[in-house]
Amino acid sequence: MVRSKLGEAKFGIVDTFADEKGREAHMNGEIAKALFGKVRELFVREPEVHKFEILAAKASGGAKAHGA
Repeated sequence: MVRSKLGEAKFGIVDTFADEKGREAHMNGEIAKALFGKVRELFVREPEVHKFEILAAKASGGAKAHGA
């Protein structure tokens, strides 16, 4: 998981999964349900969820990334 600041008051969380099945299980799991059940309590507005594909990655410390 990567957390990053995208602007003055905009943040992002990036999770990676081995396959689409893992991503779907995560997004439909109990933690996601609990988090989205508290959207009004935790956030000013509903979070935006975007799916994207990682085209390249570089591991820290100069090590090769998985699949590289």
